[in-house]
Amino acid sequence: VSQSRYARLGVSQSRYALRFHAGAAEFDTHTQQFKAFDVPYLPVADAAVFPPGNYLEINPEGKLQPFERASIIASRQNRYHRFYNARVEVISGNDFQASGYYDFVNNTGTSIPLFFHNISPNTRQTTFAEKVFADSIPLLVHERMIFQGRMQIHADRQLADFRGYAKIVLKCILIVTGK
Repeated sequence: VSQSRYARLGVSQSRYALRFHAGAAEFDTHTQQFKAFDVPYLPVADAAVFPPGNYLEINPEGKLQPFERASIIASRQNRYHRFYNARVEVISGNDFQASGYYDFVNNTGTSIPLFFHNISPNTRQTTFAEKVFADSIPLLVHERMIFQGRMQIHADRQLADFRGYAKIVLKCILIVTGK
């Protein structure tokens, strides 16, 4: 086992190479397993992927082991959106597939954790996520309004896009007088 300290490490020589900083690294010559420690984040497309424990492993085939409970900031430039408790598979320096939670804050200030099944860069290398709210589980956007349809997160836009419909929830009380 050999150990050293790195300021920067590249995983591949291709144009899709994954490059990241590591405080320390270890390569096991017997198992061909590579481990990196003190990795602050991985720049992938426009996002920053934060590995849990600032630790990562690369298998002998050169593939990064998927992360569980990682965080994603999209984008690195504007930091508009944060996903957490995410399962992230980094494919290259330009591509990842993830699922994880996103906190939606409605207009009353209530934070609602939403699970997104598919978080990944689009063809423009901009992180994109979409969640569908069906009739059975709508999103409470206001104390008197629910949303059903698609919620889309684009890393280059501060606000989420909503495509669907909203329904006003009213309680009607019949007032009966004794006269």
